[in-house]
Amino acid sequence: MATLGVLWATVMIPLAAHGGFVCDDWMVLSHAAEHPTWWADYRSWFPLFAARPLAPVLLATTSTLLPGLPAAYIVIHLLLLGSAMAIVGLIWRRFFGLGAAAGFFILATFPSVASTLVFSPGMQQLASAAYLIWAISMYLTVAAAEANPLRRRIGLATAAAVLLLLGLILYEIFLPLLLIQWAVPLAIRLEKAESNRGESARTFASVSRRDAAFWAVMIAVPVVIAAILQKWVFPAFAPDMSRLQFGGPGMAIRAVAYWFTAVLVQLPLLWADGISRLTQGWDWLTLTAAAAFLVALFYYLRSCLYEARPGDSFGQAACLHEPASRRGCEPDQAARLLRITCWVAAGSSIFLFVLSNAYAAVFGYDNRKLSSFWTACALAVSAYLGRNPSAFCRGGITSGGVIFFCVFILNTTSFLIQRNNYLLSWHMQQTILEDLASSLPPDHGRPITVLAAVPPVVPGNYNDECVFTRPWDIGNAARMRTGGRIRDAAPIYPWLIRQDRVRFSSDAVTIDDLWTAKYEEGFWLFGWRPAGAKVRPMTGRFLGMPLLPAYRYRKPDAVMTWIPIDSQERLQSALSDWFAHQGHEEEMSRSAVVTQTAAEWFRERFLGKPANDCRKGTEKPRERGR
Repeated sequence: MATLGVLWATVMIPLAAHGGFVCDDWMVLSHAAEHPTWWADYRSWFPLFAARPLAPVLLATTSTLLPGLPAAYIVIHLLLLGSAMAIVGLIWRRFFGLGAAAGFFILATFPSVASTLVFSPGMQQLASAAYLIWAISMYLTVAAAEANPLRRRIGLATAAAVLLLLGLILYEIFLPLLLIQWAVPLAIRLEKAESNRGESARTFASVSRRDAAFWAVMIAVPVVIAAILQKWVFPAFAPDMSRLQFGGPGMAIRAVAYWFTAVLVQLPLLWADGISRLTQGWDWLTLTAAAAFLVALFYYLRSCLYEARPGDSFGQAACLHEPASRRGCEPDQAARLLRITCWVAAGSSIFLFVLSNAYAAVFGYDNRKLSSFWTACALAVSAYLGRNPSAFCRGGITSGGVIFFCVFILNTTSFLIQRNNYLLSWHMQQTILEDLASSLPPDHGRPITVLAAVPPVVPGNYNDECVFTRPWDIGNAARMRTGGRIRDAAPIYPWLIRQDRVRFSSDAVTIDDLWTAKYEEGFWLFGWRPAGAKVRPMTGRFLGMPLLPAYRYRKPDAVMTWIPIDSQERLQSALSDWFAHQGHEEEMSRSAVVTQTAAEWFRERFLGKPANDCRKGTEKPRERGR
């Protein structure tokens, strides 16, 4: 569908042309800058990627070929991710038609629930490459299921299994989607049974059991091999850095609780907040492209999916472009199997967090971990655009179409707001680094260490679109921008202090037990904040909505300060003075505030631990010894 391509290009071209890096991406650039040869760059990633040795191959290759070029990273990343979802869409078209394939592609590549999968082109190229490997493996699985000679079938299935193993030791993020890969050959078997009316029920049941066992083994073998490699083989040569780190029953319960909170609380809050900010995401050009896509999809479904037959109601009509075996009014068992499996796969993503001792979140950089959940949901929702004789249908508008329309509007609105905020994030990162580098204090011939009181998120924060939130983003960025005059840096902001993630001792400050700086000569506090409350894009507006996607911003007027730090009292006093003039209302997204407040209430009520009020401002950092 031409309108699909136009919509996708309208949304992604501003990102490719004016987007940049975020959070972990700075690690990729730093490794390349400090290790100029491919082999040195590859080795520098160990032991961080000791359990996934294919990951440094991709990181070292792209960072060696594309040093510091955001647009190149973004284009390659989008091509990998888009190719993966296009291949899966082709498979979906085989079962549900072109409309379902187009619907899946647009939902999967606009993942509002897992947005940093798209907006982190440096590090998340691992995820996009892993999804592409999985998509090719799934395509080979379909080819194997349809192959007639047994030798060819086994060959294709073996190739699919090998690709799965490679994908798992690159990035195992697609693990829940293997349920769908297992169900696809069974759906093909059901189709064959429907076309072969002469096949007995006993024969069909026997063949189906054999197929289910065959494909279960084909998928389980690479998963088991990958687990053995990550937990027993690779740790023999380097520290165990596998994500398979089960934390016990207590941590498993917490992971389950956070997953349900993310899906049932954070996601509705995110989408509801997005509807209240329509003009912050949509522009007239994108709105026109989206309307054209929806109209084309509606007319395609009306004219191509259904053909009225004498004596049939419109909702019981057959599909023009379906194979003969799929025509008729009986429920489509293959489609029903795939729909159910997609929802089960989405739910099974909970085990990624249970087995890796991690927490699910829709907000912030960590939402990338929900990408398999969202991909499964996109498959399930788009499947309802396909033939479903039991669905409600009036005048060409089906219940599946209504569901897709609602999800499309909510999801796309949310994704566009986040895209615009990440474009603003890159603009602010560049401005902060430029101001920092141009105003460095005298270093007396030695590199300095900087504690940077800079905005953690963008003005108009929607889903915690980060600016600088971790030591390895601003630390690497500042060191590269100043040519090594800044030795190390870390961000600090009230949220960190309120959550007790900052420790002030008599001789040093520690953040998240990951970054420590001693009070000594060469240790400075750098403060930076926009002078105005809002940073508006440079674009014309009509009826309150921008004419074009927001991508250009004026350089904001900023307030800056440099304060030398030689004691705990000096640091706490400087932070108190700086944060006293800074608002905190945009420091956390609504879903983050609700989740944090609930977690603190639970800690205080049931665990007897003191709660930290995440909504309260920080008048003065609390003293706390080591």
